[in-house]
Order: sequence, then structure tokens, then C-alpha cells
Amino acid sequence: MHKVIFSFSFILLHCQPRIYSNVGNNNTEENNEYSFAEYVKKNPQIKTAKTGNSSGNDCRFPLSKDPDENFTEEPRSFGAYRSGGRLHAGCDLMSPDGTPIYAVCDGEILDFYYFYDDTYALEVKHNNFVVRYGEVSKSSPVKAGQRVKKGDLIGHVGYLVSLGLSMLHFEIYTGKATGLLSASGNDYSRRSDLTDCTPYLKKWIAFK
Repeated sequence: MHKVIFSFSFILLHCQPRIYSNVGNNNTEENNEYSFAEYVKKNPQIKTAKTGNSSGNDCRFPLSKDPDENFTEEPRSFGAYRSGGRLHAGCDLMSPDGTPIYAVCDGEILDFYYFYDDTYALEVKHNNFVVRYGEVSKSSPVKAGQRVKKGDLIGHVGYLVSLGLSMLHFEIYTGKATGLLSASGNDYSRRSDLTDCTPYLKKWIAFK
């Protein structure tokens, strides 16, 4: 019985997803740890996270490299608290200003508009779900109505002037509602078909 309890405790302590920097001396203990993407590969149960009919099995991660910080931890994670009591409607993928952003799968550009703090947002309908690529730079290589393929360059990470930060803010909607994505009526201040993008990103980062 004691062996069973010890084994279960060991699993809880040592199987938590983390992201590590691979920069610097590779002989250090921290840099010998595997990256978040490698963690996902070594833990296949993450890849089977249920995401409904919009599972995005044929999609890719929107960036070519791992984000600089773990997008599953606050304040970057989906559902993290924001000022005024609102909850975070997506995941923030921390990356250098100007980092290329790629279409996660085939789709159509719906709109491109001003978003927040001198950054812009790109809405794309991918199969049966919609993605808002937020906090991107003003210069975009695509326009509304244009068809894109999985892996096409659709924008670049923008710079939040007042915060001094750069990131891709990523939101997913199931496509079961219509209208503006930013809306009142719930804790996220978003359209009713907003869904947690975390399981999608965890799945895609493992295969980028």
C-alpha cells in the first residue's frame, strides 16, 4: 500500500508541464530539462485532449518556435484574471516583435482590424472553427476574403507599446455563433462560442 501511495505522489510531482530555456550553458541542470514541446511528445495523453468537432487534427502551431514562456501558466493562460474582473479569452504566446505567424490550417481571412495597444487582430475561418490572431503588427501580407493554406505567412507578432511586451494573443471559437468576437454577456467579454484554445495549442506544438 505504501509503495502505491509513493508511486502516485511521484507521478503528481514530476509530471507537470513546464517550459524551459535552451539558451546558455547546456551543462546546467535546468538546460538539461526538455522543452515544453518535448514534454508533450513524451506524454501522449495530452495529444488526446477532447476539443469537439473542431479538434484541428490537421493543423499546426502558429509559430515556428516554442514561445519564450509557458502559455499554460498565468497570466498568459486561458481564463487568467484580468483587470475589471474579466477572464483572459485566449493564450499569450510570448515571442519577439516581428516573429512570423503562420495559418494553423487552411482557411479564409475574415477581417483585419485594430485590436489593442497599437496592435491589430486577424480573424480567420479555419474549416469549422474561427481563430483570432491578436496583438499582431499593423503590416499584414493578407486581406479579407483571401484564402490561405496551412503554414502560409499571415502576419507578424506585434509590440504592445504601453506594456513593453510582444506576443501573439490566440483565441478559438467553435463557429456555432455569429457576430462580433468581442461581446458582453459573459466573464470573458467574448462571443458565446469562445472555447479554451489550450488543448489545441498543446497538441499542435508537439508536431511543429
